[in-house]
Amino acid sequence: MTYLDGLLIVVGVGVVLWGTFRQTVGMLLSWLGLYLVVTAVGMVVLFIGGTYGFGASLVRSLWGTSGSIRLFEAAVFLGLGVGLFLVYEVTIRLIFPNPGLSKLGFWDNVFGGLLGAVLGLVIMALFSNALRVVVITPWQPFDIWSQLATAYNGSFLAPYLARVLRIFSKLLFPFLFLGYPPVLIG
Repeated sequence: MTYLDGLLIVVGVGVVLWGTFRQTVGMLLSWLGLYLVVTAVGMVVLFIGGTYGFGASLVRSLWGTSGSIRLFEAAVFLGLGVGLFLVYEVTIRLIFPNPGLSKLGFWDNVFGGLLGAVLGLVIMALFSNALRVVVITPWQPFDIWSQLATAYNGSFLAPYLARVLRIFSKLLFPFLFLGYPPVLIG
């Protein structure tokens, strides 16, 4: 078990607690937000990858080598994705301050926690796979890359989360036709 596993467990437990607090309808809105954000950010990453392919071909034809864009794609995916998701959540929280179902009572929190557990698994899978994309190709400074690669390769949860990501990726219908960005390929 590496520090990556510890971080992923903290994220997962946090999302479950957040789901219990937000209740069923709030978590359904969060699921919608995650779907929209991952789709939008995935499209941006596909665009960046497509334009990089053209630029890399040009650089290779002129100078013979080009660097990898995987680190940049993962950083854009995570940075833009987390930022947009937080903006979405704050906006939804302002529009629907208490979206709970009062008739369910205690069970509203339980169902929210269950939805939060599944959402937490998906978020953990996205973070884990983003780190996989980051460490696929070595980069400088090498010691930081080496530490991240060791954390990912020694992770107990990463292989299981890759399965979760494969299931979630199939639900992202626009990518069935366009191809998946590297961060969504488990």
